[in-house]
Amino acid sequence: TFFIEENMKKHARLDAIVTVVDAKHVMHHLNTVKPPGTVNEAAEQIAFADTVILNKVDLVTAHELAAVEQRLRNINPVAPVVTCTHSNVQIDRVLDLRAFDLQRINDLEPEFEEEELLKMHDRDIASMCLQKEGDLEQGRLEEFLTSLLNSRGQDVYRMKGILSIAGSPHKHAFQAVHMLITTEALDDEWQPGEKRTNTLILIGKNLPMEEIKEVFNQCFVRPGLRSSTLFPRITEVDY
Repeated sequence: TFFIEENMKKHARLDAIVTVVDAKHVMHHLNTVKPPGTVNEAAEQIAFADTVILNKVDLVTAHELAAVEQRLRNINPVAPVVTCTHSNVQIDRVLDLRAFDLQRINDLEPEFEEEELLKMHDRDIASMCLQKEGDLEQGRLEEFLTSLLNSRGQDVYRMKGILSIAGSPHKHAFQAVHMLITTEALDDEWQPGEKRTNTLILIGKNLPMEEIKEVFNQCFVRPGLRSSTLFPRITEVDY
C-alpha cells in the first residue's frame, strides 16, 4: 500500500519494518511445524524486518540468548538485532531509520569480502547475500529482475542491493517486496580506483538460491556478450 497508493504516499512515509521478538518464547513459535503450503508467521515477520527488537532478554540465560540471536540471523542476516527488557530501547533505534530510502541503502550494506556468498537457512526461509565485482549489463539485469519477480515474487520477502551499471558513474540501488520493486540512481558516484562491487541481498521462501546466483552472474558484462543473447529464466512455480 505504501508503495503504490498515491494518496497514502502524500501524507505518510514507510520508514521501516520493526519486528518485536519475545526472547523467552520465540523458539517455540519458530519450531512449530506448519501444515504443507503454509508459512511460519513468526519466521515470516522476522524475515520482513529492517530492525529486530529482541525483548525479555532478562528471562533467558546467556546460552539461550546466543541461540536465539543466531536463529534470528539465520532467517534475516542483515537486520540489526537490538536486545532489551520491557521494550526499553533508544528512540533512534526504531524511528527515522529510513530503511526504504534508496539513497541510504549504502548505509545498510553488510560487510562481506569480495565475491563472498553468504547463505543462511531456517526451515523453508533462506537468505542470500552475494557480492561480486564488475559492471552489469542493464538490459540483462532488468530481464533477471523481471523473471525472478514474475516467477517467484510471492516468495520474495525482501530484496535489496547496490549495483554497478555499465556506462553509469553512479551507484544504483534497488529494493523489492514481493512483486513490487523500486530502483534509483544514487547521488553517490563510483570513485576512481574504487572497486565497483555489486551487492545483492535476498530473503525468501523456498527460493532456488543457486539458480538465482547463476542467472545473476550472467548479467555481468563480458567480451562478445550482446543484450539480445538468449537469457535464461528463473524456474516458475504454480501457487
